[in-house]
Amino acid sequence: LNDNTISCTNEMYGRKRLSLYFMMREISLFVLYRIINSQEGIAHIQK
Repeated sequence: LNDNTISCTNEMYGRKRLSLYFMMREISLFVLYRIINSQEGIAHIQK
């Protein structure tokens, strides 16, 4: 019973961590995209 509970908890925890990781990656990619876009916009204005 204990082993089952532990493995189940680990699986849930692993899934939560994985989804958090993907969420962080999405956010960082979005931020990076925005930064690159704004820098291109600034370069456009400066020309």
